[in-house]
Amino acid sequence: KSITVSNIDKTAPIGTLAQTPITWTNGNVTLNLTSITDTGGSGLDNIQLPNGTYVTGTTASYPVSANGTYSFVIYDNAGNSTTKSITVSNIDKTLPSGTLTASTTAWTNQDVTLNLTAVTDSGGSGLKNISLPNGTVVTGTSASQVVSTNGTYSFVIYDNAGNARTNSITVSNIDKTVPVGSVVSSDTSPTNQPVMLTASGSDTGSGLELIE
Repeated sequence: KSITVSNIDKTAPIGTLAQTPITWTNGNVTLNLTSITDTGGSGLDNIQLPNGTYVTGTTASYPVSANGTYSFVIYDNAGNSTTKSITVSNIDKTLPSGTLTASTTAWTNQDVTLNLTAVTDSGGSGLKNISLPNGTVVTGTSASQVVSTNGTYSFVIYDNAGNARTNSITVSNIDKTVPVGSVVSSDTSPTNQPVMLTASGSDTGSGLELIE
């Protein structure tokens, strides 16, 4: 009496796990499990996704929104399983930051320097560059621009994941306009008496300080 045994499968199924994108991103990352096969003969049963749900097929995808380690488990019909894990570390959804100040906030008839300092990126991708109010792009952890007129000025900080933070400041303490005034005599006719001179003035910006 002979019998053929063909229902033994001790070979775990296989698959290839990769992610897209692999570069820094401020979006989600898709995990792709492909080339899922079972060479032991029993055939594929199902696939457990990182969130615990099950799917069938020879491929599986799962989007993730945060960094971490994620695992898929592939099962065949004989009870064998293979765990495929991948660590995602290229997601950066945190905006870079910086501190923007003016060289002076007191009234001045000079230019004002705007200073962006303490520029950092805590999301992990690192700083890329800084766009100045005049459109110039620079790199580093600080940046400055001199302005000669009042107005609102914006610096934009970029990181390598595509996040951008706009820091704005309003300058309103520049006054380069000379005040105006007039002097009026109390008597314009010929006289042998003292004449009172009255001076008056106005200023459209910082205001009058004194008349001497």
